[in-house]
Amino acid sequence: MSEHPTEIEGFDSLEDLARAVENLRYDQLFEFLMHLRKALTRRVTADKAAGRKKLAKHLENAAHNLLNVCVDVQYAWNVCRPYMKENTNPNPPVKTR
Repeated sequence: MSEHPTEIEGFDSLEDLARAVENLRYDQLFEFLMHLRKALTRRVTADKAAGRKKLAKHLENAAHNLLNVCVDVQYAWNVCRPYMKENTNPNPPVKTR
């Protein structure tokens, strides 16, 4: 089995996975994206340690850009939250750009 799979078990395609993620409530989408960002950041550390500087730099940029996405999704949640049937506690604030 490849270290980096090309599909996710339980989904017929990556498009189906994207639809499932997109369908999450925005606070949960924020949470998912933050976990993805942390995972990318761990890869950055590992790639730097292995001497893969170019790869690490691109992944570092991706993690940074993903943080910006997270901020916007958090703002979207703040807009939608008052209109949700189940009003939950907000996620902790995220540093803005």
